[in-house]
Amino acid sequence: MPDSKLRQVFRKYKIDNFPYPLYYCLPYGLRFELGREVEGAEALARAEEIFAAAFPKNHEMLIVLETEAEGKVKKALSDFESAAYPVEHYDSETGELTVYTRTVYAVPAHSVPHTVLFSAILADEETYGSRIYFADVENGMIMMLYDHRGLDLAAPQALLLSSIYREKKHLLSIIDLPQMKLNFED
Repeated sequence: MPDSKLRQVFRKYKIDNFPYPLYYCLPYGLRFELGREVEGAEALARAEEIFAAAFPKNHEMLIVLETEAEGKVKKALSDFESAAYPVEHYDSETGELTVYTRTVYAVPAHSVPHTVLFSAILADEETYGSRIYFADVENGMIMMLYDHRGLDLAAPQALLLSSIYREKKHLLSIIDLPQMKLNFED
């Protein structure tokens, strides 16, 4: 079941839910800029480049959609095994309870329709108010493309991110680069 696989990923981090934003809430992460200087196709190409570097094609992936998103996102995922269930989230500042739907899709990494999903997120189509996470069941790597500006990539150990840090350093967030240097440079 996809939901039990998601719990397996969470155990690697000793968490029980996705923290937001990933980069600031998990000990090992990278924050990338996608559209600060470019738009559209170039931002999409950068997101795809990072996805390819992070997720081996032979690994099992989970795509986690939080809230309801229709159109391209749901259609692109309709062929994959899924489990949907309600999740509660308490806002730490206001104390308000929000209940949303989390749908977890189990997908072989080579079958992830990432171009369609990334295009919808980057265009802010039907994903407003939703979050889409990509998680590698085997190594626990988690990615969230938050919008055209950038994405976060997290891992349970720094070693999983070190080669990506070196290879994709030119795409890292300038604002967060000093902290990332402390984590990934000797």
